[in-house]
Amino acid sequence: MHRPFVLGFFTGINLCPVFLIALTKAVSLSGALAGMLFFFAFFVGNSVYVVPLSPFGIFGARKTLRNLRRIAARGVRVWFLVSAVRVVV
Repeated sequence: MHRPFVLGFFTGINLCPVFLIALTKAVSLSGALAGMLFFFAFFVGNSVYVVPLSPFGIFGARKTLRNLRRIAARGVRVWFLVSAVRVVV
């Protein structure tokens, strides 16, 4: 392909279901200003959840936290396997 920017753009698109629902709602609103206000509110609403979590990235390099994440991942894996077996059986 002669346009690596276009290829990078299309491979980098993540289709977030919440964003797609918001996009659908914004398109169905009465005009461009209503859509902009909707997405401004969407941004503020997401920031309420994301901004307080940002300082926790500093602790990600600690070995204790990495071990805790591994234990949690194993627990989630077991939970989903047990849940899948219960649904199938």
